[in-house]
Amino acid sequence: MILAVDIGNSTVVMGLINNSELIASRKTVTDISELEVNYKEEIKTLLKSHSISESKIEGAIISSVVPLLTDILKEAVSDIFKLEPITVNSESITGIEIITDNPSQLGSDRIADAAAGINEYGAPLVIIDMGTATTVSVINPQNQFLGGLILPGVRTSLNSLINNTSQLPRIKLGTPSERIIGTNTVSSIENGIVYGTAAQIDGLIQRISNELDFDPKIIATGGNAGAVIPYCKSKIIYDKNLLLKGLYIIYKNEKEEMKC
Repeated sequence: MILAVDIGNSTVVMGLINNSELIASRKTVTDISELEVNYKEEIKTLLKSHSISESKIEGAIISSVVPLLTDILKEAVSDIFKLEPITVNSESITGIEIITDNPSQLGSDRIADAAAGINEYGAPLVIIDMGTATTVSVINPQNQFLGGLILPGVRTSLNSLINNTSQLPRIKLGTPSERIIGTNTVSSIENGIVYGTAAQIDGLIQRISNELDFDPKIIATGGNAGAVIPYCKSKIIYDKNLLLKGLYIIYKNEKEEMKC
């Protein structure tokens, strides 16, 4: 069993994976002011809540888009399990060739998503990861990572709207009404964010497809995908745990390479 850690801009997700199966997971808010001891407690709580002893963890892997937290989580993992976690980067063994202008700048979250995508669904793919930022990644039939898009995420857009207007109320994003035309301020915001993002995703998929000479599967993941994808008109596969699956795949690849 391994511990997989996804350090995102808004949340840190920890997963326990055994033989490709996600056994348990825990999510906490990303906070760069947190000390190592706090993340150690989060890891121990995850283990304890599922009656899993520390000795059962044979390895760990970390994906991070928050450099300030990477070493803190690495130290927490090392201290608890007495092992060195693998950290994902553009040199990781994924089965993907990154052919962007600057491969080293590609986020480890997108690398893990791509590794899982080609393993679970096969190339070609367009992967949409909807977190603090929404990223769109394109992989061709030769398992080459071509590039993609980065745009504001759903809640980032909502927070920006609320924070930069004086009369709009602060709301939690809920289910939009069946009719797109909102009849009050709250429904107008909810409908605007959800239906607007869904239309944006549909439009981007169409524009991307127009530039490709192959027909990709469309995969969506990330913390905000579940709220938006049902309202898209495109055929999209929703995979909630795509990134954690990718971390497990990369971990296995790296360990196999070490044996050679």
